[in-house]
Amino acid sequence: MAMSILVSMLVAFTLTPSLSSRLLKRRADNKKKGHAGHEHTFFDRTYVVILDWSLRHRWVIMAVCVLNVRLDVRH
Repeated sequence: MAMSILVSMLVAFTLTPSLSSRLLKRRADNKKKGHAGHEHTFFDRTYVVILDWSLRHRWVIMAVCVLNVRLDVRH
């Protein structure tokens, strides 16, 4: 168990940041203040669309969570 936690921590501190740096490309001209300085990739746009939909449909998300918990308890 301890070994799997150590491997997980190693991946979290090494592999994850290097992979995310490949997804988020820095923009050369960072003229907007408060801008994070990266281009909006497919992943950024998809995440924002899903997050926006989820926040506008909170009750749907809550119902899915409750159904998921109820179905999980049965198994």
